[in-house]
Amino acid sequence: MVAKVVCGCGCFDQLAEIIAPKRVNAETPFIFLVDHFFANHALLSRIPITGPDKIILADVSHEPKTTQVDKLRDELQAGFRA
Repeated sequence: MVAKVVCGCGCFDQLAEIIAPKRVNAETPFIFLVDHFFANHALLSRIPITGPDKIILADVSHEPKTTQVDKLRDELQAGFRA
């Protein structure tokens, strides 16, 4: 269930404020999954990355399978434990 939806001009600029209460601590990362369409787009520079946060470009040309999502989760968890 999506907890919050914002729309309209300037809504993307509210992202840092929206996620701030969800940040556990400075060592716990936010993972931003972004459609690979935006790979060379200025949008990426507007994502409020801090500390260990990551942007992952996801090819969503086809609906991701559960196995693909689980693999990505496992890779991320292993990378942050290392």
